[in-house]
Amino acid sequence: MVSCFYRCCGVILCRRSAARLVLTVRTQGSQTRPGPKLWALLRSSVKDFSASSDFRRRRFFVQGEVDKHMCTRRSAANNAAAAPLRRVFPPCLHGNGSTNINIQIFDQHGLVDEMATSNEVVTDLQNFLNGLASQPGLDPATVALLSQFTFRVTYANRMASQSEIDHFGMNDFPIYFLTATPPVQSSDAEIVSLLEKHRIPETIFVWVRVGTGQTNRQTNGYRLVEADWTAKPSVLGFGFPGPYFLQRNQNICRKLGIIKMRGGMIENLQFGGRRQKLVSVLKHELGHMFGNDHVPNTIMDEHYSVNANFPSYTNDQLVIVGRALEILRQN
Repeated sequence: MVSCFYRCCGVILCRRSAARLVLTVRTQGSQTRPGPKLWALLRSSVKDFSASSDFRRRRFFVQGEVDKHMCTRRSAANNAAAAPLRRVFPPCLHGNGSTNINIQIFDQHGLVDEMATSNEVVTDLQNFLNGLASQPGLDPATVALLSQFTFRVTYANRMASQSEIDHFGMNDFPIYFLTATPPVQSSDAEIVSLLEKHRIPETIFVWVRVGTGQTNRQTNGYRLVEADWTAKPSVLGFGFPGPYFLQRNQNICRKLGIIKMRGGMIENLQFGGRRQKLVSVLKHELGHMFGNDHVPNTIMDEHYSVNANFPSYTNDQLVIVGRALEILRQN
């Protein structure tokens, strides 16, 4: 149910439900373009609304994911929506400066048992992550950044509750083992819903190091899931990072990993080779969650047949990992 609590000059500001705290912005009329004064009034109204509701611990902002001129437009001819409403979520809670990084695996259906034991996966992944700072050839600054962090991997044979999700912070990296294969398959819509529960922004930024700087690529995570979850068995997982390197972004803590179990993950693969494959896919998707884009002929190559040949990230990719974790620590 969508409840609209503010309307002015053809702009309607809505929230979908008390649990999801999702705000959307609609505009009416093909020429509607809210100006700075109206946006300031909307921000004020949202803050007033949140102050008078049960959401006293959070503030709402009409900014970040919704740009001033990126409201949904309606066709003057048929008044039909020309584009879907954009998702706007409340800002992240501030972190506490901790250097403990929590990789939390949730496996409601116990799918890990088809590839390895949960203890094997936890141990392999935790040892790998805690050894990143000792990779040969790293520059001293990156070694210093990575050395301050301790990675802890946990496994739970269940889904995360909404209360847990609401309290995930800067240093939490949740990963789900799910499948598109019957009889316990998750649909495209259910995966999209999972992104919404975790308040993943629509626009995802991934980065590549170029010289001493970085360049980014943007993609729409929701469209990616809708296109690839069911329709592409060769896609083995998804990793959604926060916008770590964008200044003053309220979604910096929003990150999520999804591993697509069964299907292409185990097809024509004997049990003895499955543990290594699962850990390799986890490394790749965590690479995305840490902010890295696809890079050919590395562990971040988009093709498993290639990235499986690389046991770790490149030094340039570790620079991005270290910088991302430091930014999270400082927030």
